[in-house]
Amino acid sequence: MNYQERKEKIKQLRAKGFSLGNIGKIFGISRQRVHQILTNYQSNSFQKIRPYILKRDNWTCQRCGKKQKYPSLEVHHIDGNRHNNIETNLITLCPDCHRKCDFANSELQLHLKKIILYKKSL
Repeated sequence: MNYQERKEKIKQLRAKGFSLGNIGKIFGISRQRVHQILTNYQSNSFQKIRPYILKRDNWTCQRCGKKQKYPSLEVHHIDGNRHNNIETNLITLCPDCHRKCDFANSELQLHLKKIILYKKSL
């Protein structure tokens, strides 16, 4: 399911009266992330750096290696802080891998951070 399909499904569930929290549980994401998807929320600094991160990562999910088109790729904040938009905290992921990272353990977060630090050293 790509980003637009997920957004449409979320809208349908909201129309049926589902809460943001319950929708989040269905998709394995936080209530806040559901709200962000519905409102197309992105900070100004994130909007500016997002295209650079996608290009840096060669339009490829850095977790599974799938190469995808622009609209379906997502940029993940490794530390989970959506305000921390420094280059070494951002990584390109496909929607499936991003969903798995929303509540990921610290070992996976550390692995993603190592990928970015390695790329920066090249």
